[in-house]
Amino acid sequence: MQVFKAFYKSLRRQITSVLLYVIAFAAISVIMANTMSENTDTLFTAKRLTVAVFDHDNTDESRVLYNYLDRTQKLTSIKDDNEAIADELFFRNVDYVLIIPDGFSENPDSLKNVKQQNSSSAYFLDNSIDTFLNVFFNFRNTGYSCDEAERLTYDCIGSVEEATLLSDTRQDDVQITVQNIERYFHYLPYIFIVTVITSLGGLLLIFREKNVNYRIRCSAVSAVHYNTALALACLTYSILLWLVFMVLALAVCGKGLLSVRGLMLVINSFVFLLVSVGITYLISFLAYNPNILNMWSNVIGLCMSFLCGVFIPMEFLGKNVIKAAHFLPAYWYIRTDELCTQYTGTSGELKTYAMYLGIQLLFAFAAFSAALVISRYKKDSVL
Repeated sequence: MQVFKAFYKSLRRQITSVLLYVIAFAAISVIMANTMSENTDTLFTAKRLTVAVFDHDNTDESRVLYNYLDRTQKLTSIKDDNEAIADELFFRNVDYVLIIPDGFSENPDSLKNVKQQNSSSAYFLDNSIDTFLNVFFNFRNTGYSCDEAERLTYDCIGSVEEATLLSDTRQDDVQITVQNIERYFHYLPYIFIVTVITSLGGLLLIFREKNVNYRIRCSAVSAVHYNTALALACLTYSILLWLVFMVLALAVCGKGLLSVRGLMLVINSFVFLLVSVGITYLISFLAYNPNILNMWSNVIGLCMSFLCGVFIPMEFLGKNVIKAAHFLPAYWYIRTDELCTQYTGTSGELKTYAMYLGIQLLFAFAAFSAALVISRYKKDSVL
């Protein structure tokens, strides 16, 4: 009980700086969640997408497809490099990247594409390309030349001008809500890591100070009882912090948060919160002052975000990067997040969901265990 009182007494003294951190990162999370909804109208009403095409086949068939896209979309040129493609998509310079591999003329299904996530217009373009190719290759397989098959294909599919999507207001509202939920929870790993380390870590540094440590060691409180009570105090503080972000999520996402997928995302966020608390508790034994603590928060938050698919979609990451990301908890959060957004209600998905949550809990347990081990051998603070 004394540890709890000391912790929250320290919190009252640091409440101004803590609130600044929480408000700042809460505002960032809301802005990120609204980014997609602000672009939704454009995605539904845009007549042409900005498309980059890489033709590695260089045959008459591939040139027909290129010409079709040139007539219906806005083509642009970018560097044929995975990193460049990721950057162009991330900064919204292109909406859709089509890769025509070698051998496309013999195997039309070998087409590859990369597109903006949750873009209805991009998926509409997928269907348009499929329709065009099905008709074109049907004519081609019956003996027509490329030029004849191309002309007949245009005659069959009608006007080559891209039609404007007519959207239903109710469906648009549902789409915006789903996108808000996905975007809000997708960026929470970075928000939680940085917010918990900077705010909670600053409180823990007070307990790591040399004179405070001496007083604790002179008291009747055992080391096990002290560390357990402090960990529980950190957990209760973090739950309050998590509730703030969940209230914001409810305000941003509306009743859609109360759906099955929404509740799964909420549970996933709480489990990752425990991971963040464990990492913070461990770092509090390694950081010597607030400046080093802030450095740790930025390094860990940014590294996890870039390596685990928070800032850059996983399909743009190299195989070695993804293999390394398996050893980071944010990777499993993102995997769980993707599972939740595509959840269809099967028992296999539930088992995978539980497994991903369990892996994150193992990371949290490992962090707390390492912190308790360090606390046994680090008797004197270096402050």
